[in-house]
Amino acid sequence: GQSNNIPHFSLVTGVGAKASSCFLYMRVKGETEEAVKATQIPRISIFRPGALLNRDNDDRLGEKILKYVPFVAKIETRVMSQAMMLEAEKVNREYTICLLYTSDAADDLLCVDLGGR
Repeated sequence: GQSNNIPHFSLVTGVGAKASSCFLYMRVKGETEEAVKATQIPRISIFRPGALLNRDNDDRLGEKILKYVPFVAKIETRVMSQAMMLEAEKVNREYTICLLYTSDAADDLLCVDLGGR
């Protein structure tokens, strides 16, 4: 693959992304991850959040319902974007896969106490 002089690429997939998954959605997400990793981009960050909560520009019924399911990994969109910005601002890092599954993982990355859990 080619990098076209792209120094860093961030990709949002999802929990369970796997190219060999029997579920189409997870398989496509996993295949996308594999395709991006096959490029020559020097630094790649892959984020695998659970349900994204409180999207300002996107209204998804499934994620509204998942908000109330206690065992489903979820993260506020605002926190996800903050984690992505912090990861993108890191310099001189080689190939990275940033796996961000839950708000707790974001807390570790951001050192932010979100409370309410």
